[in-house]
Amino acid sequence: MTDNGRPPLPPFTLETAIQKVRGAEDGWNSRDA
Repeated sequence: MTDNGRPPLPPFTLETAIQKVRGAEDGWNSRDA
């Protein structure tokens, strides 16, 4: 990997991160139900 002065990118994209968050929210919603 080359360091161009940018912060290291996470091992997942924004879309997958959103999916993870939505999945977590669905889990909490199911627990509250």
